[in-house]
Amino acid sequence: MGLLCRSISSRLDTEMVAVLNRSGRAVEMIARDGGPIASLAPHKREILFMGFALQVSMSGDCDDEFGKAATIIMRREKISILLFQVPDHVLVVMTGPLLEPASVQKKIMGLIRDRDGTSIMPDLKSD
Repeated sequence: MGLLCRSISSRLDTEMVAVLNRSGRAVEMIARDGGPIASLAPHKREILFMGFALQVSMSGDCDDEFGKAATIIMRREKISILLFQVPDHVLVVMTGPLLEPASVQKKIMGLIRDRDGTSIMPDLKSD
């Protein structure tokens, strides 16, 4: 997973890339110095990450009815956050505000596919 974080961080203009376990604990994290995550108090970061893990977990509760979620995209005034379910983990990519998050989503899905040799969403194009 560390290789995936480094790959995304080096290819995209990110504020932070993290891999979280199912409890929301960061297993791997690369954050820009002086970025929003670096200035966040540790207890707030923990709450934020637990919320991301919970969001991804709860989205899976409706997979039978609506299909698997490829990505959860959150756009805030100062930041955009993309969440991806990867085996037993949650990949979090934080960037500056994005006008077109779908293009970044496709690039990240391609990097995930290249890492695993499989797509996280076989029926969605990631190129």
